[in-house]
Amino acid sequence: MNGIIRVFPRRTSYTPDGSYAFVGLPPMVLPKHAVVRVSCVFTLDREFAEALACQWEGRTDKPVTVGGPAFGIPAGDSVPGLHTIILAPVYFPM
Repeated sequence: MNGIIRVFPRRTSYTPDGSYAFVGLPPMVLPKHAVVRVSCVFTLDREFAEALACQWEGRTDKPVTVGGPAFGIPAGDSVPGLHTIILAPVYFPM
């Protein structure tokens, strides 16, 4: 599966958990992916997010982008449910 790796400068209560969500520097082994997106929420973390993008560019040959509310990039082109994993429906007998 070629997924989208999401990278966050810091963990908050809203940081997602999952095999394609990372906080901070890249690990030694990466899952198969198509793109890496560094997302920054707080303006305090902008410089660190840009440094993270450089670190991730060194670990992958795929495109790395930086964005998020801290960079003033609106979420107008975001697709709801883009990063959602849909599980098989569960049948509950009545």
